[in-house]
Amino acid sequence: MTEKRLLREGYKVDLTDGGETTLHSHAGGGGDGEVAVVATADTANATTTLANAVGLAFSALANSTYIIDGFIVWSTTATTVGIKLSATGPTTPTIMAGRYSLDAANSTPDSSSFNANDVVVTTAASPFTAGCLAELHCVLKTGANAGTFQVRFAAETTGTITIKAGSVLRYRKVA
Repeated sequence: MTEKRLLREGYKVDLTDGGETTLHSHAGGGGDGEVAVVATADTANATTTLANAVGLAFSALANSTYIIDGFIVWSTTATTVGIKLSATGPTTPTIMAGRYSLDAANSTPDSSSFNANDVVVTTAASPFTAGCLAELHCVLKTGANAGTFQVRFAAETTGTITIKAGSVLRYRKVA
């Protein structure tokens, strides 16, 4: 095995003065602690009020920092109905900063940001009625409270937005 591959698989590689390689296994090593959750069912919202995207959530520990990425597959009843994405986390986080990006009509890049729990943000029209993709990026720094981080969504205007089964939320605790 190459040294690079051994490092990826959790081995410490030491080169001695004689040019020999010695290997040491470290239990639990090799990964960065990333966890993925996948939505197993569609979740529809026919309102402009934020609702939970079922299955796109995780338990966050108190006094911790997380990097969160989401790949949200969604559909809409019409290309004139865009999606609003947000998130909520444990009470009184010290940082809740997020941004999502997607393509609007005619593949025009669009994005929106939030800086607190359950902030409503808006995008432009949808690129398609099915198979739309939004990328979510967020940093969460919890305070004294543990709790649930939950992706939230709504229709931008009158219509229905559906978060599709197979959407993915990835997160890792970094501090």
